[in-house]
Amino acid sequence: MKSLCLRHAIAISIMSSTAAESQSRRGDIVRMLDERRVMLRDMAGTPRETVNVLRQKYRVPLSFISLVGEKSEPVQLREEELPLREALDELIRTRDAYTYSLLGDHLVVYPKSESYKKVVKVKIRNLPRLEATSAFVEHLKQTDTEFGNLISPVMKGDPRAPLYTDPVSLPEEGTVLEHLAALLGDDLNVIFSIVDGPRSDTRLFVLEQVKSSNNAEHVKP
Repeated sequence: MKSLCLRHAIAISIMSSTAAESQSRRGDIVRMLDERRVMLRDMAGTPRETVNVLRQKYRVPLSFISLVGEKSEPVQLREEELPLREALDELIRTRDAYTYSLLGDHLVVYPKSESYKKVVKVKIRNLPRLEATSAFVEHLKQTDTEFGNLISPVMKGDPRAPLYTDPVSLPEEGTVLEHLAALLGDDLNVIFSIVDGPRSDTRLFVLEQVKSSNNAEHVKP
């Protein structure tokens, strides 16, 4: 009986610690939204260019899904420094085909498309991130024709890098967008992109990492 009680107490302690860590990570993101300052003129490019600037210059771990066949033009923005949250609101205001959300601990800019609100069921538990991502992409391709041309991420660099090997688990049921965010796991600096490929009939899924330094580690898709 004592052994059972001890195991129960340990399980509760682990769950409490995990919840506290999750709240702490989310708090870090909320503080970043409110405290990190961004020059609005740096966000005048296309949505994809703007996301790259936020990642590289301002070290914002921001995932991004582009419109299919996007032909966006740069926009005129005023000279002003704003908190990141207000700058993202301005990004969405000037490009009304997009929105953004804080999903768990991860910021994502994505199109206002019903495709990403669809609920899907999967069984992907405790797999290395690259393997889990490939499995989820294949699931989408097999179950939804809208994702039929999506190409799984390709490993670049060290195959032992945490970007590829950290274990992640997806909820058994959730929206496409929630599952995409879950692939990022607990690392706030891991991000993804879904963008048009070099051929007009392909879409690329890219895993990346923004480092907490003066320069972001970024591999252009």
